[in-house]
Amino acid sequence: MEQIILFLKSNRFANRVFMDVAALREACWAGWQWLTDQPDVITKTTQRSWTVAPLC
Repeated sequence: MEQIILFLKSNRFANRVFMDVAALREACWAGWQWLTDQPDVITKTTQRSWTVAPLC
């Protein structure tokens, strides 16, 4: 989850100023929707080589 949050902060929320909490909430919702429409980004962002079990 931490990688997803860092990815969103770097790619969707960087260098932005939000006028109020409602604008921040809307940006979070839009960012989450954008990310869920791209499952390959989620896979690449969270993939770690040590999580793959070696073949026996």
